[in-house]
Amino acid sequence: MSTTFNVSKVDAAKRQLEVAINLFFRGGDPVSIHTLTRAGFQVLNDLSTKQGIRTIHEQMIESIKPESRKLVRNKFSEARNFFKHANNDSDNLIKFNPELSEFFLWDACDVYKKLTMQKVEIFEVFLIYFRMKNKNIFEFSTEEQFKMNDAALTLDLNTSSPSSFIPLFSIMKEANYDF
Repeated sequence: MSTTFNVSKVDAAKRQLEVAINLFFRGGDPVSIHTLTRAGFQVLNDLSTKQGIRTIHEQMIESIKPESRKLVRNKFSEARNFFKHANNDSDNLIKFNPELSEFFLWDACDVYKKLTMQKVEIFEVFLIYFRMKNKNIFEFSTEEQFKMNDAALTLDLNTSSPSSFIPLFSIMKEANYDF
């Protein structure tokens, strides 16, 4: 017997992203991860726009020449649209880079925190993973760098093996560990 329940847009996005991140850390299907990620991201992007909060994605798009923005947006949406629709390209193939999902997950986790002012453990773990994996693009304080190096050594975290971050879920819950 099925039961119905109410779900808000924010909660729907949160649920989609939680599942996407769980799949990601457990080596799940990259197409499913991307589809869930982009669905959750789109909801949060729409809500953040209404509240005047700019996503990292939108900030980047704004830095593109106006005449090239549509091309860039289409490129970013190519895989999402391919996985979601089959009306124009049912016999085509797509060359898909799953790392694109990681950048949308990063942005979605960040904008969720800005919209709700809430920290979600699994989002925080993903943000730690993402920042550690992409440390060359971020500026870190000495304290932040120390915490990341200490966590990597102490917890045996390895960004080439996302599943090594799974123990952080329970550690963060138990100790209220903050990066």
